[in-house]
Amino acid sequence: MTFWINWGFPRGTRQLVYPEEYTSERTQIPVMSPLGAALVGPKVGSAIPFFTAGRTNVVTIESVSWADPTDVVGAL
Repeated sequence: MTFWINWGFPRGTRQLVYPEEYTSERTQIPVMSPLGAALVGPKVGSAIPFFTAGRTNVVTIESVSWADPTDVVGAL
């Protein structure tokens, strides 16, 4: 998923992962974090507010790519 945040955070591409699968701040976002939770469900072009570090931010989803379905089966 590629996204950007209203306060100048550079555009980023990260993979949403379950907390127990989180290994890299540079490539992943835990789904249970404030940003990760905001990124679950909305479609491309959506701007979603989320609260973190004492302020309300807005994340805009630029693109979404899907993992190979066999990866999902392997994770279960």
